[in-house]
Amino acid sequence: MVHAVSIVEGGPRLAADLYLPSGSSTAPAVVTGSGFGGVKEMLLPHFGRALAEAGIATLAVDYAGFGGSEGTPRQDIDPRAQIRDLRRGLDYLSRHPRVDAQQLGVFGPSMCGAHTLVIAGTDPRVRAAVSLVPFVEPPKAPPSPRIALSLVQDVLRRALRRPSRLIAAAGKSGSHAVMTSDDALSWIEAMAAGAPDFRNEVTVRSLVRLASYRPMRWVGPYGIQVPLRTILSTSDSITPATLARQHLRSVEHHDVAEFPGTHFELFGEHLPEVIRLTVDWFKTHLAAASSDADRTLRGVG
Repeated sequence: MVHAVSIVEGGPRLAADLYLPSGSSTAPAVVTGSGFGGVKEMLLPHFGRALAEAGIATLAVDYAGFGGSEGTPRQDIDPRAQIRDLRRGLDYLSRHPRVDAQQLGVFGPSMCGAHTLVIAGTDPRVRAAVSLVPFVEPPKAPPSPRIALSLVQDVLRRALRRPSRLIAAAGKSGSHAVMTSDDALSWIEAMAAGAPDFRNEVTVRSLVRLASYRPMRWVGPYGIQVPLRTILSTSDSITPATLARQHLRSVEHHDVAEFPGTHFELFGEHLPEVIRLTVDWFKTHLAAASSDADRTLRGVG
């Protein structure tokens, strides 16, 4: 069962969808957000429904400035602010009467896969995590001349206290857009069919922030200590699998699954298996632990 909820504590009002298991007992819960420039109706409902059927609640959040959430400027990606929004989601889950606050997790695709790594390594409430094709560092290749010109012009605009311009998040190959490979545009258009609040654009300032975002540098001094599963695509040119393996090689409790194909193909024909791997991870590391704790409280076993 899915419920539209609002998170009002700690910042702008966030719109979120809460997927709850049937029944009335408490359940483990996970928080998630969308990938680059996306909203909660894109891809995440497939995971939310499957997790709820497995007895795990899911809170899918629209970041401030995106989708149904409040906040300005609109369409502005700020990793620090988005991580804060996901933490606000954990706050909400911790207070919910149907949630076992001792068994919380986090997962997400692409950009949220990066945020997942940060939260898994810094938030003591999190007991397990799944990161899907995570962004781990900005592209090594220089931006196209058109993107580079947009960046320079945007810096000048903001120096004059004018708002950052908008640029398409996904476009056809060779177009003036952030993502033009891995068939990004067709996938996003298909996903957006059920997302009326989605806008295929982000601020140019978003790209400046992403140029310095390396999530594993934001992780605490002890690294990621909770069980982490990472799911990668072997031919991914947006968040390459080789980079993810390199950045995550020091994580001890780490399982890696790889699928053939590009960034968005992971969520095509491979989606059922990716969902199964995600659900199984949280069933093992959250649901099982929650059941054991419940048995102990009732004096069973």
